[in-house]
Amino acid sequence: MKKFFCLFFSLTMIFTLGSCAVDHKDDSSSTDPALAEKTAVNIAVLKGPTGMGAAFLMKKNEESEAANKYTFSIENTPDAITGQLVSGALDIAAIPTNLAAVIQNKSGVNIKIIAVNTLGVLYLLEKGDSISKISDLNGKKVITSGAGSTAQVIIQKLFGNTSADITYASEHAEAVTLAVSGSYDICILPEPFVTTLLSKNIGYKIALDLTREWEDSGLGVLPMGCLVARTDFIEKNPATIESFLTEYASSVEYANTNTLDASAIIEKYGIMPAAIAKTAIPGCNMVCITGNEMKSAVKGFYNVINGFNTTLIGGELPSDDIFYFSKLRGDLG
Repeated sequence: MKKFFCLFFSLTMIFTLGSCAVDHKDDSSSTDPALAEKTAVNIAVLKGPTGMGAAFLMKKNEESEAANKYTFSIENTPDAITGQLVSGALDIAAIPTNLAAVIQNKSGVNIKIIAVNTLGVLYLLEKGDSISKISDLNGKKVITSGAGSTAQVIIQKLFGNTSADITYASEHAEAVTLAVSGSYDICILPEPFVTTLLSKNIGYKIALDLTREWEDSGLGVLPMGCLVARTDFIEKNPATIESFLTEYASSVEYANTNTLDASAIIEKYGIMPAAIAKTAIPGCNMVCITGNEMKSAVKGFYNVINGFNTTLIGGELPSDDIFYFSKLRGDLG
């Protein structure tokens, strides 16, 4: 390890003086003994539920209390993260679960899913009191969004046997607008747009939690978001991955149990406004699921997606090599 850091520091100085490359490590550790043994890790998360679980870890990192030296970036879209993973600019990222399969199948870059970090965030809301189960949607008019995404797969799987008339708006915000306008009395939305609609106080309420409906239908856990890491980084830094997962799990627990404080931290890092986050957190289903439970959940979800729209997972089911198992934790694999 010491030889690695000495060599790395030398290369850093060469690259910095020559201005010919972006340094992957932060050389501030050379002047701060407290950081000398910390590994530099570049991480990207998304605004919204997929990135919220990392907020407390960001705070610890800023206060130099994290096990590693993290550099976080917060992106608006998954596409902004994909290119950085492919180029090697990122080591770890929080992305939609299906995108991990697309990257593995299409980019030629070897990544691994190291954890499920977000379960389902879709909810069915209605203005009234007519829906308590899926079959109650028969003959009903519904507005939603996410056509061509995994949201549509989930909706088709759960409501495909009903006679519901489901219309897809171009984006989540448009679906909220149509619901507010009175054009629809039933809508399917993800958090935080659920909170946005409920805040209008126009009579909407949550009628169905689609994550619970998914589980009650015998489909298992609904893993919509995950953490991935480049395989080359994992192989070079196995202990770093383990310490990151431990810290991330603690960060998620903090958000789930300290809603008010977590909301302020989430806003501080530009992930979501605190006023929305404090209400949305319980519905964002932030988790840190690893090992065989992770594999079982993701494989089940991939199998469902493959039956509806295989392009959403890059044209084929990824091999089991996409899943990370920790020798340090004794995962069986």
